[in-house]
Amino acid sequence: MDNKKISTALIALGTLGIIAALLFDVIRKDTFHIQSAQILVIEMGLLTVGLGFLLRQIPVQNNMKGNPLARFLNWLKELPMLTWVLAGFLITYVAFFITPMFFSMPPRIRYFTTYLPDKFPVGTDLEVLINLTQRWFATGQSPFNIQFYPPFTYIFLSPLLLAGGHLSIFRLVTIITIISFILSSLIIPLLMTRRGDKSMIVMFFIAGLFSYGMQFELERGQDNVLAFLFSMSAIYIYHYHHSFRRYAYVLFSIAVQLKLYPAIFVVMLVKDWRDWKGNLRRAVLLGLFNFALLFIGGIGVFGEFINSVLTQMKNPGWSWTGNHSIKAFLSEFIENKGFGLVNADTLIAIKENSALISSAFLVIFILAFLSALLLAYRRNEGNFDAMLFLVCMIGALIIPISNDYTLSILAAPVAMAFTAIIHNHYGRSKFAAIFLVLIASVSYSTALYPFKYKAAYLQNLFPALFILLIAVTLLNLIMTAATNERAD
Repeated sequence: MDNKKISTALIALGTLGIIAALLFDVIRKDTFHIQSAQILVIEMGLLTVGLGFLLRQIPVQNNMKGNPLARFLNWLKELPMLTWVLAGFLITYVAFFITPMFFSMPPRIRYFTTYLPDKFPVGTDLEVLINLTQRWFATGQSPFNIQFYPPFTYIFLSPLLLAGGHLSIFRLVTIITIISFILSSLIIPLLMTRRGDKSMIVMFFIAGLFSYGMQFELERGQDNVLAFLFSMSAIYIYHYHHSFRRYAYVLFSIAVQLKLYPAIFVVMLVKDWRDWKGNLRRAVLLGLFNFALLFIGGIGVFGEFINSVLTQMKNPGWSWTGNHSIKAFLSEFIENKGFGLVNADTLIAIKENSALISSAFLVIFILAFLSALLLAYRRNEGNFDAMLFLVCMIGALIIPISNDYTLSILAAPVAMAFTAIIHNHYGRSKFAAIFLVLIASVSYSTALYPFKYKAAYLQNLFPALFILLIAVTLLNLIMTAATNERAD
């Protein structure tokens, strides 16, 4: 059977599944009330239709003929030995770390003493999300008076309700998160990196796997890693399989609808920086599409979501040590009397001008972001820009409310940026580059450890992330200057 027949069958099967799911209640009860099982069927149907269209676009190659098992075994044999070294680490990681930490009974973090700010039962954020989803679907009770995730989030994740009780759902989400981390922080970055530059990716992946941020993500049952996987997949497809870029747009939109902050990665969906009209058109169309998705639950739900976002912007709250956003850091700095680092008069001045200081930090980020955009424009290399990617990621971490579990998605951007940094020639600026690399490395590695084991003035990670931003921005400028100097 050729690709065209298989793709047609997949498209037809997926379409029938979607129609059946939509009409199930109408046929059975003469009512229209979609539930989790139907949404699961719809999502699987859409995935099947997407695979059908994708298969239709893939040309059949001569080397793809023959025994599928033989082809698979040959592919397996050709994998580098590093693959199997990592496989061994992953087996023991799941057996002796993930299992006793997250699958123990009763379900509570007991692996380390005071390692995480854990709550009981484990997976509290996930439990809130699932309960709100269940109430919304069962009784129509709005989830937006407690959370401000987009309506799509509750619809997309509603099939988790079929997994049973909270513990079963938590275990399923834990597995999904680990798989998502492997794909987004190892497999995809390796595919995007040249053959001789992969060691940095592997090192940061292993460090990130055991990091405080990743364990916190798992403990809360968050879905930042899943949203990041959609973002990374979109960027990879756009740059390395450009003919399939429509799929990249879909994946990017899913990421935005899950967490909002991945919207900043829209600048990564650019190949020709000089084609400003095409780039602007793409960004506007993606913006309009994602805005339209906010109406997926109806106009009333859209209004409730917007009100919840506006309320959150006016009263951000969450000013605790584990929130590394700009506003949360300043609030904590003032509440803790400057950690003893400033005198009383200076602290009063900071308190009176906290809004101005917050705006100043934001302006500095915008300047760093514009600098990365300008350098990408000047290089116009037509491929993925790792330095811009890291600047975007830091912005996603320090501008909105951002608790420490979001640190789980920082490993891949840092690894890819460092890969670009260490393979550059700096000429007369080599010592300056060494100093900045050391500063950037220390700043990132600070995020690998929990705040409970740090001095009070180092516990909030905003300063470390901001220093990382400055160091990377200066390195980007030095790299560009050195490259231009060699070209001359």
